[in-house]
Amino acid sequence: MDVSLNVAVQLARNEIKNTISKIKNTYKLPSYIVDGILSESVAEIRSREQAEISSDIMQMYMEKEGEVEDGECRSKTEFVPRSE
Repeated sequence: MDVSLNVAVQLARNEIKNTISKIKNTYKLPSYIVDGILSESVAEIRSREQAEISSDIMQMYMEKEGEVEDGECRSKTEFVPRSE
């Protein structure tokens, strides 16, 4: 499905909300437990986000320095491009 970023964000938001409600009802979880689960999940997502940003910055720096050609690194630092 090829949609704009705004539409994709709204669809994802709705799907997340529906899934949370379904899980809450299926397992009869109180809201405070769901809040804890979501807080932990958000922390994991933020950690991955920071790793992606760090990787992107390192790649940008290495490309600027001319150390990267076609996704490979010529320095001692290992570089593995992100697949998207």
